[in-house]
Amino acid sequence: MKNLPLLIFFSVLTHVMHAQVLNQAANWPNASWSVGGTYTATALLSDPTITANFSFDDDAAGSGSADTVTVNSPIIDLTAASNAGETLLNATFDYDYNLGDAFQLEYYDVDAASWVLWEILPDNSNLTSAWCAGIAAPAVVSGDLDISGFSATQLSGFRYRFYYESTATWGWGICVSSPTIASVAPPNCLIPTSF
Repeated sequence: MKNLPLLIFFSVLTHVMHAQVLNQAANWPNASWSVGGTYTATALLSDPTITANFSFDDDAAGSGSADTVTVNSPIIDLTAASNAGETLLNATFDYDYNLGDAFQLEYYDVDAASWVLWEILPDNSNLTSAWCAGIAAPAVVSGDLDISGFSATQLSGFRYRFYYESTATWGWGICVSSPTIASVAPPNCLIPTSF
């Protein structure tokens, strides 16, 4: 028992000394990101290539519009993180979302040449305008994306994006703050589920 505080100290020190290989902020506005999709241009309130947030006002687009809008990261090479054993990715951001068909975080599979669902972002607001006023400092951490089975081209050609769709539903809108993506090593052992 005398050594327990010393053991805890060294455990915390070891964890603190382990630096993340990937800890990359998007740093919006950032011209290396891109906006895509089929959408009403005047409803894009905040373009992260030139502003600090990504915001789309589906209400301004009108009830007859069918909009899909994305904001896409540049290529991020995950090879060094994977080689270091950091095979879990997460994204940190904040968002405000009120109604639509889909709002989600996705990643690009270079081998399949398609976007893949990473996480569905649930409706978290009842605001009908000024969504960016509803976000603060990044507070949401995505679920982990396991890249341990990624091929060399999937690692070197990795991209991620936020995807908003309002084609069947007349939604209100969204705002997302500038994200940060980070890599972490999986836990050394499984968490006990029963005793």
